[in-house]
Amino acid sequence: MDKNTPMEEFLAKPERKRHGRKKLGWSVAAAAVVCLLAVPALGGDGMENLVQWTGQHIPFLLQNNLPQERPGAVTYAEVQETVAQLTIQPVLPNWYPEGTVLEDLEVSEMFDGTKVNVSFSLKDKEFSLNITVYSLEPIGTTKYEKNEGPVEAYYANRIPHYIMGNMDRYTAAWQNGNTENSIYGDLTVKELKRMIDSIYR
Repeated sequence: MDKNTPMEEFLAKPERKRHGRKKLGWSVAAAAVVCLLAVPALGGDGMENLVQWTGQHIPFLLQNNLPQERPGAVTYAEVQETVAQLTIQPVLPNWYPEGTVLEDLEVSEMFDGTKVNVSFSLKDKEFSLNITVYSLEPIGTTKYEKNEGPVEAYYANRIPHYIMGNMDRYTAAWQNGNTENSIYGDLTVKELKRMIDSIYR
């Protein structure tokens, strides 16, 4: 990617909103646009040209708030164990919005790593947590759709987490070590930031 190329050339407009509820997964967050997670490799000047920097990191006083579990369904302990077997990097939030219910856990093998998709419901809404752990270097990148306008780089644990809107939903995407991660769905920016902060506490 040419660091002098404007951001607008790399970010796609979202598709028209579809009616009805659809399951969130890898295909929802991935779209035909360049991934912002590749930006850090450009260095300081390139990043400043491509993202809108936030001010200082806003800390939250957090208490753990893990999602509820459905009887007989996947447990959050299973999610934690699955991720722990793949990476030592902190990637799982320890805080979720009140009323979050764990719905499903999907693991898929790739030629260069493993993908983990965790689905949640939140009242009549839904969101997903996507974790890709790469076994090869350099790590791959996913492409994300976004609305027109700037992308916010929100820093936690000295890691930029890129927050962007996609229609009336939001995505947070970031890399940590050999992992590429995203949270996508019916969440507010404030909720996304609080979840991000809880990963490192």
